[in-house]
Amino acid sequence: MSFFHRALLYVVRKRVRSLLLLLICLGVGTLALSGSAIREATQTAQLNVRQALGGVFTLQQNTSDPDQWVTNDVESYGSTAYYGGTPLTEELAARIQEQVPGMETGDHTRREQSYTFLLTCPDQVSGNADAIMLVTYDVPNQKVGMLSIPRDTLVDQSTPKINSSLHGGIENLQSVVSDLVGYPIDFYINIDLDGFVELVDAVGGVDFNVPIDMEYEDFTQDLYISFEAGMQHLDGQAAMEVCRFRKNNDGTGYPLGDIQRSETVRNLMVTVAKKLVSNIGKLDQFVDILQRNVETSLSGTDLTWFVTKAIGINLDTGVQGNALPGDGNTTYNGTSYCYELDPAGSLAMINQLVNPFTTDLKPEDVNIFQVNDANGRGYQATASDFVVEEDTEATSTTDSSAVQVAGND
Repeated sequence: MSFFHRALLYVVRKRVRSLLLLLICLGVGTLALSGSAIREATQTAQLNVRQALGGVFTLQQNTSDPDQWVTNDVESYGSTAYYGGTPLTEELAARIQEQVPGMETGDHTRREQSYTFLLTCPDQVSGNADAIMLVTYDVPNQKVGMLSIPRDTLVDQSTPKINSSLHGGIENLQSVVSDLVGYPIDFYINIDLDGFVELVDAVGGVDFNVPIDMEYEDFTQDLYISFEAGMQHLDGQAAMEVCRFRKNNDGTGYPLGDIQRSETVRNLMVTVAKKLVSNIGKLDQFVDILQRNVETSLSGTDLTWFVTKAIGINLDTGVQGNALPGDGNTTYNGTSYCYELDPAGSLAMINQLVNPFTTDLKPEDVNIFQVNDANGRGYQATASDFVVEEDTEATSTTDSSAVQVAGND
């Protein structure tokens, strides 16, 4: 049995509900195998997890200086944990924490145990990203912030819509989003739609308040969407169709386009989360589905550590979400319907929902691409673009305040 499975089985026995809460808050249960080692596992010297598992934990450390800590194992024997053969004490943990890369970026210092995740879902036909979401998990305060990035967001690349960045791989998209928001994203989770369908079916479907009438057919994708607004019982296929819906065949749909679509997706995720939590007896089935349908940089070690922190997450009050504001009718280099972000509104939303630092990000930290109305040329937003005139609201297709993410019981 792999280390991942041994660790997971322990956590299941001790913290089943916490596991499911964390899985869902980070994207309907998308934490699975592969990828990087946990970077801050020692920063609070929480030895109880290591002692209970009796396992080996790999830590990523800065190797640019021979005197700094390099990649080593944490092992536990009896009541003592060891880091590279040295007993792990509070003092040693503090020294390791000082060397963990990524804790500081420019003038900003990371909040203690605040982590960032890129959640994506690929379009099954085009290969573009069908949904892009940035999530921050504040462990000490047990808060989750979810920021939807409209798939047509204007970026400075040959194909100027951000969803096309997935063609270069999930790590390429992670880099593009990191450049936009002004900091490196810790982990990525790429969810195949088939896995989402299987998860919803595994819990017998969900009851969900469909926000608008949906009528759409695309014979090339074998896609047929037909729902009336109101409470509906959705199986996996139907839930996927609600998530994918953008507009009706007659051109009508969400009045605010992808902004409202993103809100529907977030609310449906929480609804599925609650149903999964109430079906913990099917955990083995959930894990199997995730392993077959998720690409992620999270390792089994990452999962174990995060799970032990997730007890206090409240899906009703601890999760907030919104979408980046902007204008979806911009044309750039011949590409129409690009979503040009509102610099001031977007920076405010980033700081409010997904900023992992102790201080606010500034205009010079982020990279929000704009189009010069006079000559059609693109440029990175400058300080003047972030100034909101007095008594004038920033141009935006969403309210500047975060909204509570509410599911449907």
